[in-house]
Amino acid sequence: MYVLYEAYVFVKLISGAPMERTTLPVSMARSSFSDLLNEVLVYGERIVLERHGKAVAAIVSVADLERLEAMEGAPNEGDR
Repeated sequence: MYVLYEAYVFVKLISGAPMERTTLPVSMARSSFSDLLNEVLVYGERIVLERHGKAVAAIVSVADLERLEAMEGAPNEGDR
């Protein structure tokens, strides 16, 4: 499965497609976890993990996580 993922990333890079979000089955992510972490770190990729076709988790950068947590703590416009 690692070869499949590596080929997928190569195609995305040469096609010029934005490296922002990838969806992968958990089984594929398990076999190439360190490579996925590198994609997040180097390219800022957001990786959505699926089990049985349903999104169950995401791997995002710490910067993305901090932005999400800041938005959760920010008051909504309707709360004023």
